[in-house]
Amino acid sequence: MAAAIDYLKDIGMEKVIEHDRKLVNKMIDGLEDIEGVDVLSPEESTLVSFTTEFAHPHDVAEILNQNGVAVRAGHHCAQPQMELLDVNGTTRASPYMYNTEEDVEKFLEAIKEVREVFS
Repeated sequence: MAAAIDYLKDIGMEKVIEHDRKLVNKMIDGLEDIEGVDVLSPEESTLVSFTTEFAHPHDVAEILNQNGVAVRAGHHCAQPQMELLDVNGTTRASPYMYNTEEDVEKFLEAIKEVREVFS
């Protein structure tokens, strides 16, 4: 754990957060351009949580997985929040410093594929 902390200190947490937010903003902008996608993430978030009107979150996650894109789907240990939002679950993408803008493009293309498969 100490080595991981030192590694992040060397990079600088401000740079890590700046990179994450840049990718998240690109993801959100791209998702908002896809009809039937509802982004639920608050501003300044470092992850993207969303629903689609065309597929269940687990179906979204499976097709993304088949395209080499790893996300989480479901309630995310937040069932009361899901009930409050009146959703069956969400798909959540959590980019990090290892991800690139090309990864975001791959993610967005895979979401478009999900729409095609289920529309």
